[in-house]
Amino acid sequence: MTAPLLAVNGLTKHYRIGERRVLALRGIDLSVARNEVVAVVGESGSGKSTLGHLVVGMESPTSGSIMLDGQELPPRRSRAQRRRLQLVQQNPLSALNPRRTVYQSVVLPLRIHRVEPRSRQRSRVAELLTTVGLAEDIMDRHPQVLSGGQRQRVALARAIAGGPDALVLDEPTSALDVSVQALVLELLVELQRRLALSYLFITHDLSVVRVVAQRVIVLYRGLVIESGPTDAVFATPLHRFTQMLISALPVVSRAEQRLTNRPGPGTGRWALAARFQQLAARFVHAVLTRSTLAPRSSRLSPQCVPTTRRAATIPGHERDPSCHERQRTRRHRRRRHLYRSGLFRYRPNHWPANHPHG
Repeated sequence: MTAPLLAVNGLTKHYRIGERRVLALRGIDLSVARNEVVAVVGESGSGKSTLGHLVVGMESPTSGSIMLDGQELPPRRSRAQRRRLQLVQQNPLSALNPRRTVYQSVVLPLRIHRVEPRSRQRSRVAELLTTVGLAEDIMDRHPQVLSGGQRQRVALARAIAGGPDALVLDEPTSALDVSVQALVLELLVELQRRLALSYLFITHDLSVVRVVAQRVIVLYRGLVIESGPTDAVFATPLHRFTQMLISALPVVSRAEQRLTNRPGPGTGRWALAARFQQLAARFVHAVLTRSTLAPRSSRLSPQCVPTTRRAATIPGHERDPSCHERQRTRRHRRRRHLYRSGLFRYRPNHWPANHPHG
């Protein structure tokens, strides 16, 4: 079996915020073969960008190893090791220095890695801009006067200037509109075919993953919960979170519905996604109106609905009509404690008049 170009084994990253320890990544294992596109998907805050920063060496892992062509990459990498792994960031406007022209930004990797003599650098920059579909006359312009798609193409030209083996693409199309997204994706596919590049494609858009990736890895709260070939993951997702992500994708034809093995609305994963959307809407409403997450009145039964499994085992608890009042009293008591400790932003002056602790 051929060794992968990039391999990550047991990668863990912790952050210290005061006395707290935030677990960003926990034991991540993945591999990227030569000329392969591996997508990393997940919700915001799941650790996707942190994984990309660790792979390119912008941050050091707490534990674990990153292997490139069978050699472990140290925390402080050499110039040749940095050249082989390049990053394309999400927002090209913040990734490009506004005080530098396009030529000054793209020529920088050529000078750092010394891949071209100074006499050929301007012609090489022109070749790189032509490769990503830009005209040579923008070399003396600044990023502020370019469109979003043009800026992203300049960032791609800078990333491939040093001749890397793999690119880490951190949400490369999320800051672009739909039409420009399609053009940039076509460019990425063409560059990957022409230059024999490997991609670690970080995104939250599963529609993009289905087009460009051969394998997909699903992250949830710093853990890999599912991985496999793209067609297999879309056809038979095993984890509940993956099912919810795929259920949120729009279906535009019956052929696409059969391809992803998705039932119609109201059943199966569609019902799961709809239920999740209802709970999210209730939570947002509760936060905005400063109320509690009580059950929907249309679903309440005359009997009391216990809030914990332990309460459901108490004989007579589920038939006691006063249990709702007791739960309301506990909530108001907790609110008063939070207000006095400074953790609650508003005074709980909406307690009922007959409340014993008001």
